[in-house]
Amino acid sequence: MLWTGDSEEGDLRDWYRPCPNAAPCGNEGGGEFDSGGGYSAITSSYVHSGHYAVVQTINSTAESGTRLFRWAEQRSNPELYYSTWNYFQQGFAPANGYGWWMMEGWKVRRTQGAPVNNMLHLILDYTFDPTQMYLRLNYYPPGGGAMRRYTQRIKAMPVGNWFRLQTYVRASRTATGQIIVWLDGVEIFNVNNIVTQGSGTDGTPQWEITNYGYNLSPRTVTKYVDDAIISTTP
Repeated sequence: MLWTGDSEEGDLRDWYRPCPNAAPCGNEGGGEFDSGGGYSAITSSYVHSGHYAVVQTINSTAESGTRLFRWAEQRSNPELYYSTWNYFQQGFAPANGYGWWMMEGWKVRRTQGAPVNNMLHLILDYTFDPTQMYLRLNYYPPGGGAMRRYTQRIKAMPVGNWFRLQTYVRASRTATGQIIVWLDGVEIFNVNNIVTQGSGTDGTPQWEITNYGYNLSPRTVTKYVDDAIISTTP
């Protein structure tokens, strides 16, 4: 294991390490980035292990998001496994025929010094059924081109039970990259021979766990996350 986020310090400092506190220090390896009123906090209400977990909350009446990033580990490790335990008290779905929701993602700088752009999104597929919440994979090629969608009906995200989401990402500036996603140990995506890194030396993937969406029913979506891990082996 290269990094763990178990929240047992009672704050979000794990996401900022090597900073000693839950705030930027000029050398942070990640951190919290919010928009539209979304926020991440520490809770003891629902935990997977120990005493504390992260709760991520949004009100989707307007576009709203909260994101916890890690980017330090990827800079020296082109192949990594990312793992989180997740919990939903209730299911949700797009409202009034349209809405969207994102669970995790990876961003990259497409060229040296460029802004950070989307690369991989694990998002809610459009079943409009809160009891059938399937993930979809959206891939945005770092070199440009049309976004690609990958869908599955192998396994839905459970509601009312902790579940594990694990992802393998092989970073590559050429079409030799790969992403594999497992939900509770069941492989739901395996996309190979893709570009998964920007062209510059600062183009390594940046992982984000998110609660980010718009126009959902119910409007307020709460997600609990615990025992996050970045490792070089499963």
